[in-house]
Amino acid sequence: MPLLRLGFRPFYLLASLFAAVSVALWSAQYAGWIGPIYLAGPLWHAHEMLFGFTLAVVAGFLFTAARTWTGQPTPTGVTLALIALLWLAGRVLVATPLVWTSAVINAAFPVAVAVGIGVPLVRAANRRNYFFVALLLAIALAVLMVHLSVMGALGLPGWLGIQIALDVVLFVMTVMGGRVIPMFTNNGVPGAAARRLPQLESFVLGATLAVLAADALQASGALLLLVLGFACAAHATRLALWMPWRTARVPLVW
Repeated sequence: MPLLRLGFRPFYLLASLFAAVSVALWSAQYAGWIGPIYLAGPLWHAHEMLFGFTLAVVAGFLFTAARTWTGQPTPTGVTLALIALLWLAGRVLVATPLVWTSAVINAAFPVAVAVGIGVPLVRAANRRNYFFVALLLAIALAVLMVHLSVMGALGLPGWLGIQIALDVVLFVMTVMGGRVIPMFTNNGVPGAAARRLPQLESFVLGATLAVLAADALQASGALLLLVLGFACAAHATRLALWMPWRTARVPLVW
C-alpha cells in the first residue's frame, strides 16, 4: 500500500487531518460536550498540540530522514500502520476517563518512534543522529509526567511536562533548521550566500539546551531572563547569517 511505504505519508496525513478535526474537538471539549475526561481545559489543548499534532509531524520526518541518513529501512507496512494506530489510540484515549491506559499509550508512541529510528541508526553506526533517540525518550518522559501529575501520582505541575516537551521540540527545530535552511537558501536563491559558523552553531544549540534546563529546573526571574536573552541573541545572529531577506524573491524557498 503506497501510504505505508514511507513514514511521512501516514503521519503527515494524520497530522493534517487532526489539525482540522481538533479545532472542533477543542470547541466541544471547552463547551463541556465531551466528557467526563481527566485531561481537560487548556492542558488538553497543549497536550494535543504537542503530543498529538507536532509529534506526528516529527515522527513522519524522522522515519523518512533516518532512511536517508543511514541507507537502512525504517518501519513500513504493517509495522508502520501499528505505530500510526498507537498514535491514533492516544488521541482517542485522552478524551476518555481511562487514565492509566491513556498515560501508557501516549508515552509508548515516542518510544516506538525512537526504536523505529534507533535500529537503523545503530546498524549504520550513524552516531551523529543518535541524540534524536534521546530526545524522543525525553518526550516520552515528559508526556508521562503530564499524566502522572494530573493523576496526583507525581508532585509536580502538569504544565512542567508540557514546557519540557515544547523545549525539546524547539531543540529539534533548531538542529534541523541549522542543517537545511542555509543549504536550501543557497541552492534555491542565486547569490544568497547564507552562512553557518560552527562555533555559533554550537553556541545556539547550547543556549537552546540551557532554556530546556532552566525550564526543567523551574527557574524564574532574573536567571530565566538571562538564559532567554542569550538564546534570543544567539538565534537572531544565526538567522542574520542566513540572510532570509534574500529568499523573498523565490516563494518556494521562503
